[in-house]
Amino acid sequence: MSRKPSVSPEVKAQICQRVLSSGPDHLSVAQAAQLYGLNRTTIYFWVDKAKQLPLQDGKRTVEPAPLPSQGTGKMNAKDALELYHVCKHLGFDSPAVGECCRKAGVKFAELKKYGDWFEANFNADLLSKAPEQRNAISNLQQQVVELRKSNDAMGKELAQRDETIVSQSMELAVLKKLKATFSQ
Repeated sequence: MSRKPSVSPEVKAQICQRVLSSGPDHLSVAQAAQLYGLNRTTIYFWVDKAKQLPLQDGKRTVEPAPLPSQGTGKMNAKDALELYHVCKHLGFDSPAVGECCRKAGVKFAELKKYGDWFEANFNADLLSKAPEQRNAISNLQQQVVELRKSNDAMGKELAQRDETIVSQSMELAVLKKLKATFSQ
């Protein structure tokens, strides 16, 4: 059984860039597979993965910046980004930043690298609109709660009306029987 060739991230990036480019160095997947001695399916997988990643300097990055380590695992992206923005707000050279990172169990250099990578690869509008979006979501959640309360109240009122209709229907049926009995 033959071993799969080990391909460095730099070579993967080069292959993906050449397949995705439209310039003179463009390669088809079949050409790249033949040139590098790889399976076409592998290259299609890499290219599909690269298409999902953001552009950096006009080129697609093949591997995103690693998330900061936290204890024995990796910090999740949301927490890393929130901590990065707290540190940015405090000022990266502030002693408070070091304290925040120690409390979170994160290395400052890794956190800064991830935050810088995120800001370089994603639209700044996305970051600036985050508080507005959180407020909008909060408002929508409040509206949902209010609508559920209103819906519950209407459901109770409807149930009461149904009971009234059933009660009046039974009274009407009894009255009809009584009328039929006494009219004989």
